[in-house]
Amino acid sequence: MRFIISDMNKRVLFIFVCIINGLSMNGWAQSTFSTGSFSLTLDERGSITGLIDIARDVNYASGEVSRLIGIVRKGEIIDPIGFHADTETINYTFPHGYNVALKVKNQGTYLRIEVISVHNSSKVDAIIWGPVKTTIAETIGEFVGVVRNKEYAIGIQTLNVKTTGGMLANEEGYVPPRGSTALQQDYGSSLQAFCINRARPQLIEVWNGFGNTVVVPNQEFDLEGSAIALFGIEEAGALDLIGQIEIGEDLPHIMIDGEWVKNSPLSGRPYIISNFGESTVDMMLDFTEKVGFYSLYQSHPFKNWGHFDLIPSLFPNGREGMKECVSKAKDRSIRLGVHTLTNFITTNDPFVTPVPHPGLAIYANTIITEMVDESSTNIYIENPAYYDKKTTVQAIRLGDELIRFSGVTDQAPYKLLDCKRGAFGTSVSSHEKGASIARMIDHPYKTFYPNMDLQNEMIDNLIDFFNETGVSHMDFDGHEGAYSTGYGDASKDYFALRFLEGVDQMVVNGTSQSSHFYWHLNTYMNWGEPWYGGMRESQNEIRFNNQAVLERNYQPNMLGWFWYQAGTTMEEMEWMLARAAGWNAGYALVVNPIALSRNPNTGEVIEAIKTWEEAKNRSIFNEQQKQLLKAGENDFSLHKVSDDEFQLQYYKKDEFTYENLALQPGQPHYSEWEFNNNTSEQGLYFRLGASGAEGTIEEIVLELDGYQTIEIPVSLKAGYSCIYDGGGSLFIYDNKGSLKRKKEVQWGSIKLDHGSHVLRVTCSFSSDSDLELKGVIKLKDKLEPIHL
Repeated sequence: MRFIISDMNKRVLFIFVCIINGLSMNGWAQSTFSTGSFSLTLDERGSITGLIDIARDVNYASGEVSRLIGIVRKGEIIDPIGFHADTETINYTFPHGYNVALKVKNQGTYLRIEVISVHNSSKVDAIIWGPVKTTIAETIGEFVGVVRNKEYAIGIQTLNVKTTGGMLANEEGYVPPRGSTALQQDYGSSLQAFCINRARPQLIEVWNGFGNTVVVPNQEFDLEGSAIALFGIEEAGALDLIGQIEIGEDLPHIMIDGEWVKNSPLSGRPYIISNFGESTVDMMLDFTEKVGFYSLYQSHPFKNWGHFDLIPSLFPNGREGMKECVSKAKDRSIRLGVHTLTNFITTNDPFVTPVPHPGLAIYANTIITEMVDESSTNIYIENPAYYDKKTTVQAIRLGDELIRFSGVTDQAPYKLLDCKRGAFGTSVSSHEKGASIARMIDHPYKTFYPNMDLQNEMIDNLIDFFNETGVSHMDFDGHEGAYSTGYGDASKDYFALRFLEGVDQMVVNGTSQSSHFYWHLNTYMNWGEPWYGGMRESQNEIRFNNQAVLERNYQPNMLGWFWYQAGTTMEEMEWMLARAAGWNAGYALVVNPIALSRNPNTGEVIEAIKTWEEAKNRSIFNEQQKQLLKAGENDFSLHKVSDDEFQLQYYKKDEFTYENLALQPGQPHYSEWEFNNNTSEQGLYFRLGASGAEGTIEEIVLELDGYQTIEIPVSLKAGYSCIYDGGGSLFIYDNKGSLKRKKEVQWGSIKLDHGSHVLRVTCSFSSDSDLELKGVIKLKDKLEPIHL
């Protein structure tokens, strides 16, 4: 007897089979996995059709085809073609006979999803998680991996170091510094992660075009075990939920004084960077204590990177001397920190000289085509690929000899040019035809890098230094150097994880490089360098733009590094302090012992820092005031009247421009500007600058109110400026805003009474000049009391 099943009966049978397999139904077959606040729905193909806020019954799935997982084979992302699920297991089938099994577990507040098997995994390049496509577009936490609106947040968290948050865009797994774990999309946003199969040896291009880089395999970085957490929750609870995930999944959960670092106000506090040594640490600890900062950070303590030996002139007693400095700091409840560049290896380190370590990172591996004896100046190679790449060090490795060269011939036989044998103290030796030769991965700082195996040795050396000395603060500066291993962002994350797990004490740590997994380890992110100008000029657009990045990724506001020099003025300091108060931001203040002793404003600066920091920590400013304090063009000073009252002094600025006009011979030229002093009598403040590309402005004369003549005793080159703040000196700044010198002036007391004033300006321009004289008169304006 033959059974004939109608279309209706087929549908009933299909539904029955799905129910037997533990699937909930909504029209066609679908699988639903839920927490108390979030529901993930997969359709009959295994694609995501539901990202549901259960309480409000809102589906945030975008409607775009959205996969939970994909695989990469031969560089191509492949979507699944088959799907089967029960209550805790999902099986995906892919073309060419590949299968991936996932385990899904409801952890109460999030879904834990893990790869438990990959069929034929040796031929799979990577696993792709997502993209999970949502309609949420308001706030995109690009590296924390959370998207949110005012009501709801959806997030992804990678649960081990081999699973990288972000979009897989290259063979090594490099993710751009601002992150791509969450991305803004036309439909809203996407969440994604990946895991590269690093259990196999690889020869790939890494970082900045280092082709044919040898990547050592590591069985711990295979595909099985890659895992994510997926969650949806009320927007206000998203950060705390990540903390719960950290605890539940045995991820790093960093505490400061008994409080999770992501909730602690200590994580965004300012700190001091200084080049102190054993003989000057007391002076710098005094300053750090007076301004109330929590850490004193040594800017360059090591004579080499790799073995981390201290500079003898600073620390003549070596690590014992550093340990004593740490003890002195601890007695004042101050942390002591040190600076290095993550995995950069200096050429004077024992990893390089006299015998280079086999784990130094290499690329462009080939062979020599003729024997090289100890006197040879010609080195012939088989494959010239990547030997024409110009770098700072230009070094190759041939056996245990390092050799520098300038380039390679462009026709066979390929010969390396201008070879310098036995570089960096290595021994010149003979090498047989057919011997391996390779280029060294290097950096413009004239450093080398490790492969993954040697990087582990470096981490051990750094752990030993911290445990021996008790140092408890470090920035992962140059964190991107970990890309030399070929492990992409996983190498950055692994370096930080192994180091912080290995040290005996909690180590406050910062970075300028954001990444998803490292977010769990990180105390703060602080970028913006001070070397390109004064406090107003050096990278301030970057500093201010960074604040939005930090806020949408649950990071404390930090404004970067600022440089306190012998010529730094109170005006510059208060400009920076006002910005920090407006953003409620920390910062690093670079202060060297010689600057403290030479700057006549140090005492006033200490008091100003204390006042502004107290005001910031007590949250005395309202939102309107904060917006004004944030704006880079505004100036303020702050005074503490009593514990219950502060006074915020506003300043107004009147700007003028004196143009270089063509005149008849002997024709006089001057310009006049009128400005008002709205308050009581005050001193004169002005700034003059030479705006333009080239030339010089000379013979500058200011005439105030028709009877006070002020001759400016300097010439201003293009980009240069000068400031008079009412005292006995004129301060001259270069085109980067750095103080060049100060010149004493004998103008006497120049006072502006209440009311209108007239300024007449004359000057001369060099014949090649395209300059204009830009001027600013700065006046005290309203004084606003703030009562607590």
